[in-house]
Amino acid sequence: MSTVLKQSKQNPARAAVYLLEQPGKNQHEEQELFIGVYFHPDLINIVLKQDPLYKLDMYNLDAFCVIIEEISHFHMIVQRASAERHVSKLELEWQGEIDKFLITALILSHKNPHLNLTVLQKHLFENVRISNEARYQEANYRAAKFWSSAISQGIGKEIPLTHKNFRIFMQKNLHKSLQDRASVCLSKSQLLKAS
Repeated sequence: MSTVLKQSKQNPARAAVYLLEQPGKNQHEEQELFIGVYFHPDLINIVLKQDPLYKLDMYNLDAFCVIIEEISHFHMIVQRASAERHVSKLELEWQGEIDKFLITALILSHKNPHLNLTVLQKHLFENVRISNEARYQEANYRAAKFWSSAISQGIGKEIPLTHKNFRIFMQKNLHKSLQDRASVCLSKSQLLKAS
């Protein structure tokens, strides 16, 4: 049985994570799960023509973000399957949105240490076209709220994205239940401790 776990509704051929379940040959043999990621050649060509690690702008930002999201989905599925844990489609989308902002911010802040993360957060999460499906809308909303709160707590300014306290912040907040994730943040004083 082949299953498309995630595929863009706006442009179904752009990218997708595919799962293939193959039952065991008998009752003693375990089922196998195969996973793959598909990227439309146009996406690949855009990032090959203008490598986001060297120049990330309006030309390649969308393609780069789609690639980040799909790799995020792939990673989360593999991580959860390895731990024999469930993952919901909403969790996949939410994590993809979180990773999209984080990786884009890391790349851009490497080139511009004074990057305004609020501007980036608004660009990636506000006034964007999103599928009408509830999980996409919810994931976008929660990720925007999460990053807005993180930025207001000093993430990206007083606490650089590469600082150990940022990693602590992410570990504590990303391990909360999905219902709590968008609203729970440590205070700035907690983050600055142990600096």
